Amino acid sequence: MAHALEGNTASARQRRLTHGWLLLPAVSLCCAAKAVDSADRSCPRWSAPVAAGTIGTGSLDEASGLAASARDAGVLWTHNDDGDGVLFGLSSEGAVLGTLQLSGVDPVDWESVATSTARGLPEIIVGDIGDNDALRESIALWVTAEPETVSGALQSSLVERVTVTLPDRPMDAEAMVVDPATGRLLLFTRGSDRSLVYAVDWSGGGQTVAEQVTELDLNAPPFDSLGAIRAADVAPDGSVVLRLTRGAVWFPGSGSALDALASAACPVPAPEEADGEGVAMAGTDLYFVGEGIEPTLWVVAGSRS
Repeated sequence: MAHALEGNTASARQRRLTHGWLLLPAVSLCCAAKAVDSADRSCPRWSAPVAAGTIGTGSLDEASGLAASARDAGVLWTHNDDGDGVLFGLSSEGAVLGTLQLSGVDPVDWESVATSTARGLPEIIVGDIGDNDALRESIALWVTAEPETVSGALQSSLVERVTVTLPDRPMDAEAMVVDPATGRLLLFTRGSDRSLVYAVDWSGGGQTVAEQVTELDLNAPPFDSLGAIRAADVAPDGSVVLRLTRGAVWFPGSGSALDALASAACPVPAPEEADGEGVAMAGTDLYFVGEGIEPTLWVVAGSRS
């Protein structure tokens, strides 16, 4: 597996400043990710997208977010973005195993979901982070324990709200991951030319202000011509996959998701969907889902041998 490119020592030093390792003024960072040829030995071997199955329920018609379970490698979580407060537990073939109703939530625009063990037990984090008109004074994360088993209609009465304020101005976002190296949540804003990446300390709950830690130039390789960032996921080793409007890229990890974003990126064959807003990593495989009634769950098999 490839590590971060040499020659990035300056940007790495800048990133250390933003993590509070040195008490110096904040520095605006810019992540100059580079693309590498898919035949490069550092890139996994990806299969073409294959339909794993159809998600056969009319209740899921605006799938917007996808994440692999932190408990069960065979379970994926997704949700609608229309604010119904329900998570759908899927098998790797797209069968609905069960639903999880979050009690006491007041969703506005659910756009992403992540799983994490940063606080010990497996948890699900739902990103109420959408802001198409850039008018929301704050956005929200809804955090709940991941059920031990996924079957039937479940209900979670213990749901924690984390209110997040962006430091500069309201912005729309559709993607987030929890960095396994720090436990902080990385939030990717949706923009046509650049994506600002914010770190969110969510573990204490309550209210928090996000911190910008880097930005991605979407007009430069490997992003050029792919559009805005619509979804993201991270693996335990820190590797990151980003799904954009017209494709996807994968960044090899060596622990830190933030560091991975500064490494060489590998193109990923993604399904052609008009409104694809979900991607998840499960082992070496990638799963994709988009909007629509009874959407298709796609899989792109990967091999690192």
